[in-house]
Amino acid sequence: MLILMPYSSLFFFFLFTSVIMVLASPNWFMAWMAMELNLLSFIPLLTSSKSMQETESSVKYFFAQGVGSALILMGAFYNFNFASFFILIGLLFKLGAAPFHLWFPSAMSGISWNSCILMSTWQKIAPLSLLTTLSQSWPLLILSSAALSALMGGLMGINQSYLRALLAYSSITHTGWMLALITQSYPIMISYFLIYSIISVSIMMSLNNSNALSLSFFTSYPLLMFLQLLSLGGLPPLTGFAAKLLSLSYLAPFSLPLSLILILGSLLGLYYYLTMTFSILYSSFLYPKISYSPLSLNLSFLTTLSLSLFLTFTIFIP
Repeated sequence: MLILMPYSSLFFFFLFTSVIMVLASPNWFMAWMAMELNLLSFIPLLTSSKSMQETESSVKYFFAQGVGSALILMGAFYNFNFASFFILIGLLFKLGAAPFHLWFPSAMSGISWNSCILMSTWQKIAPLSLLTTLSQSWPLLILSSAALSALMGGLMGINQSYLRALLAYSSITHTGWMLALITQSYPIMISYFLIYSIISVSIMMSLNNSNALSLSFFTSYPLLMFLQLLSLGGLPPLTGFAAKLLSLSYLAPFSLPLSLILILGSLLGLYYYLTMTFSILYSSFLYPKISYSPLSLNLSFLTTLSLSLFLTFTIFIP
């Protein structure tokens, strides 16, 4: 649970404005400064409850982001042939994309659900937007990272039972799809990111309300969580499937092998999504008399939106 301190509103202000500053930056140095402001604003929010787990996760996050920042600064200051290569590696590090993804599940495992929402959605906007400027210079490296992210996210999430780590690997898989779309269609990548964000936020808000550490103990609104997870996994005819179908309509003509790798990663992810949903349904049968608290207005809106966007989204499928 997020405990708002007197200074929290200030850090939230800088957290959101720093991303806008990145999008409006005229050069790499200004973008680097905005990302550092973003980092310094996010760290206090990660440690809002002062627990040892949050402190450990915030240190891991700080060091991972620091490595990425150092690489970006090196590429921004030195004008040599491979300067943009260092910037690319730094951005992939900040994004938590494979093969620089190992810090991401570890950092996400010890923080609150509210911080998980920010880390898996809002904090991806700045590096993703900057990667678009390098998509024509290093397309092969970006696509390699996309394919590896999809596979690693799917494979490493199979044996996970801890919810935060599992959703972190899911985020890595979806990051692979977004990286692949960067090289082909930036508007479609934005659409995919928005769909992924809405579904992820609704899932994490539901988990935050239930205060469950694993799905074996999740008994609040089992059918709702069942549909949300399958939508995140891309099972038709839910919204997550529409996002993947639209993405494949652009990626398949460009590279069929890449599309097959992304599909394989998603199928691996769908396997553990199905495992999660079976745990939910099993728990609901074990504890059928548990009383449910009413859904908040925000959660009800996000849930309805995440499950009903399919009809609207399919309008744009060519």
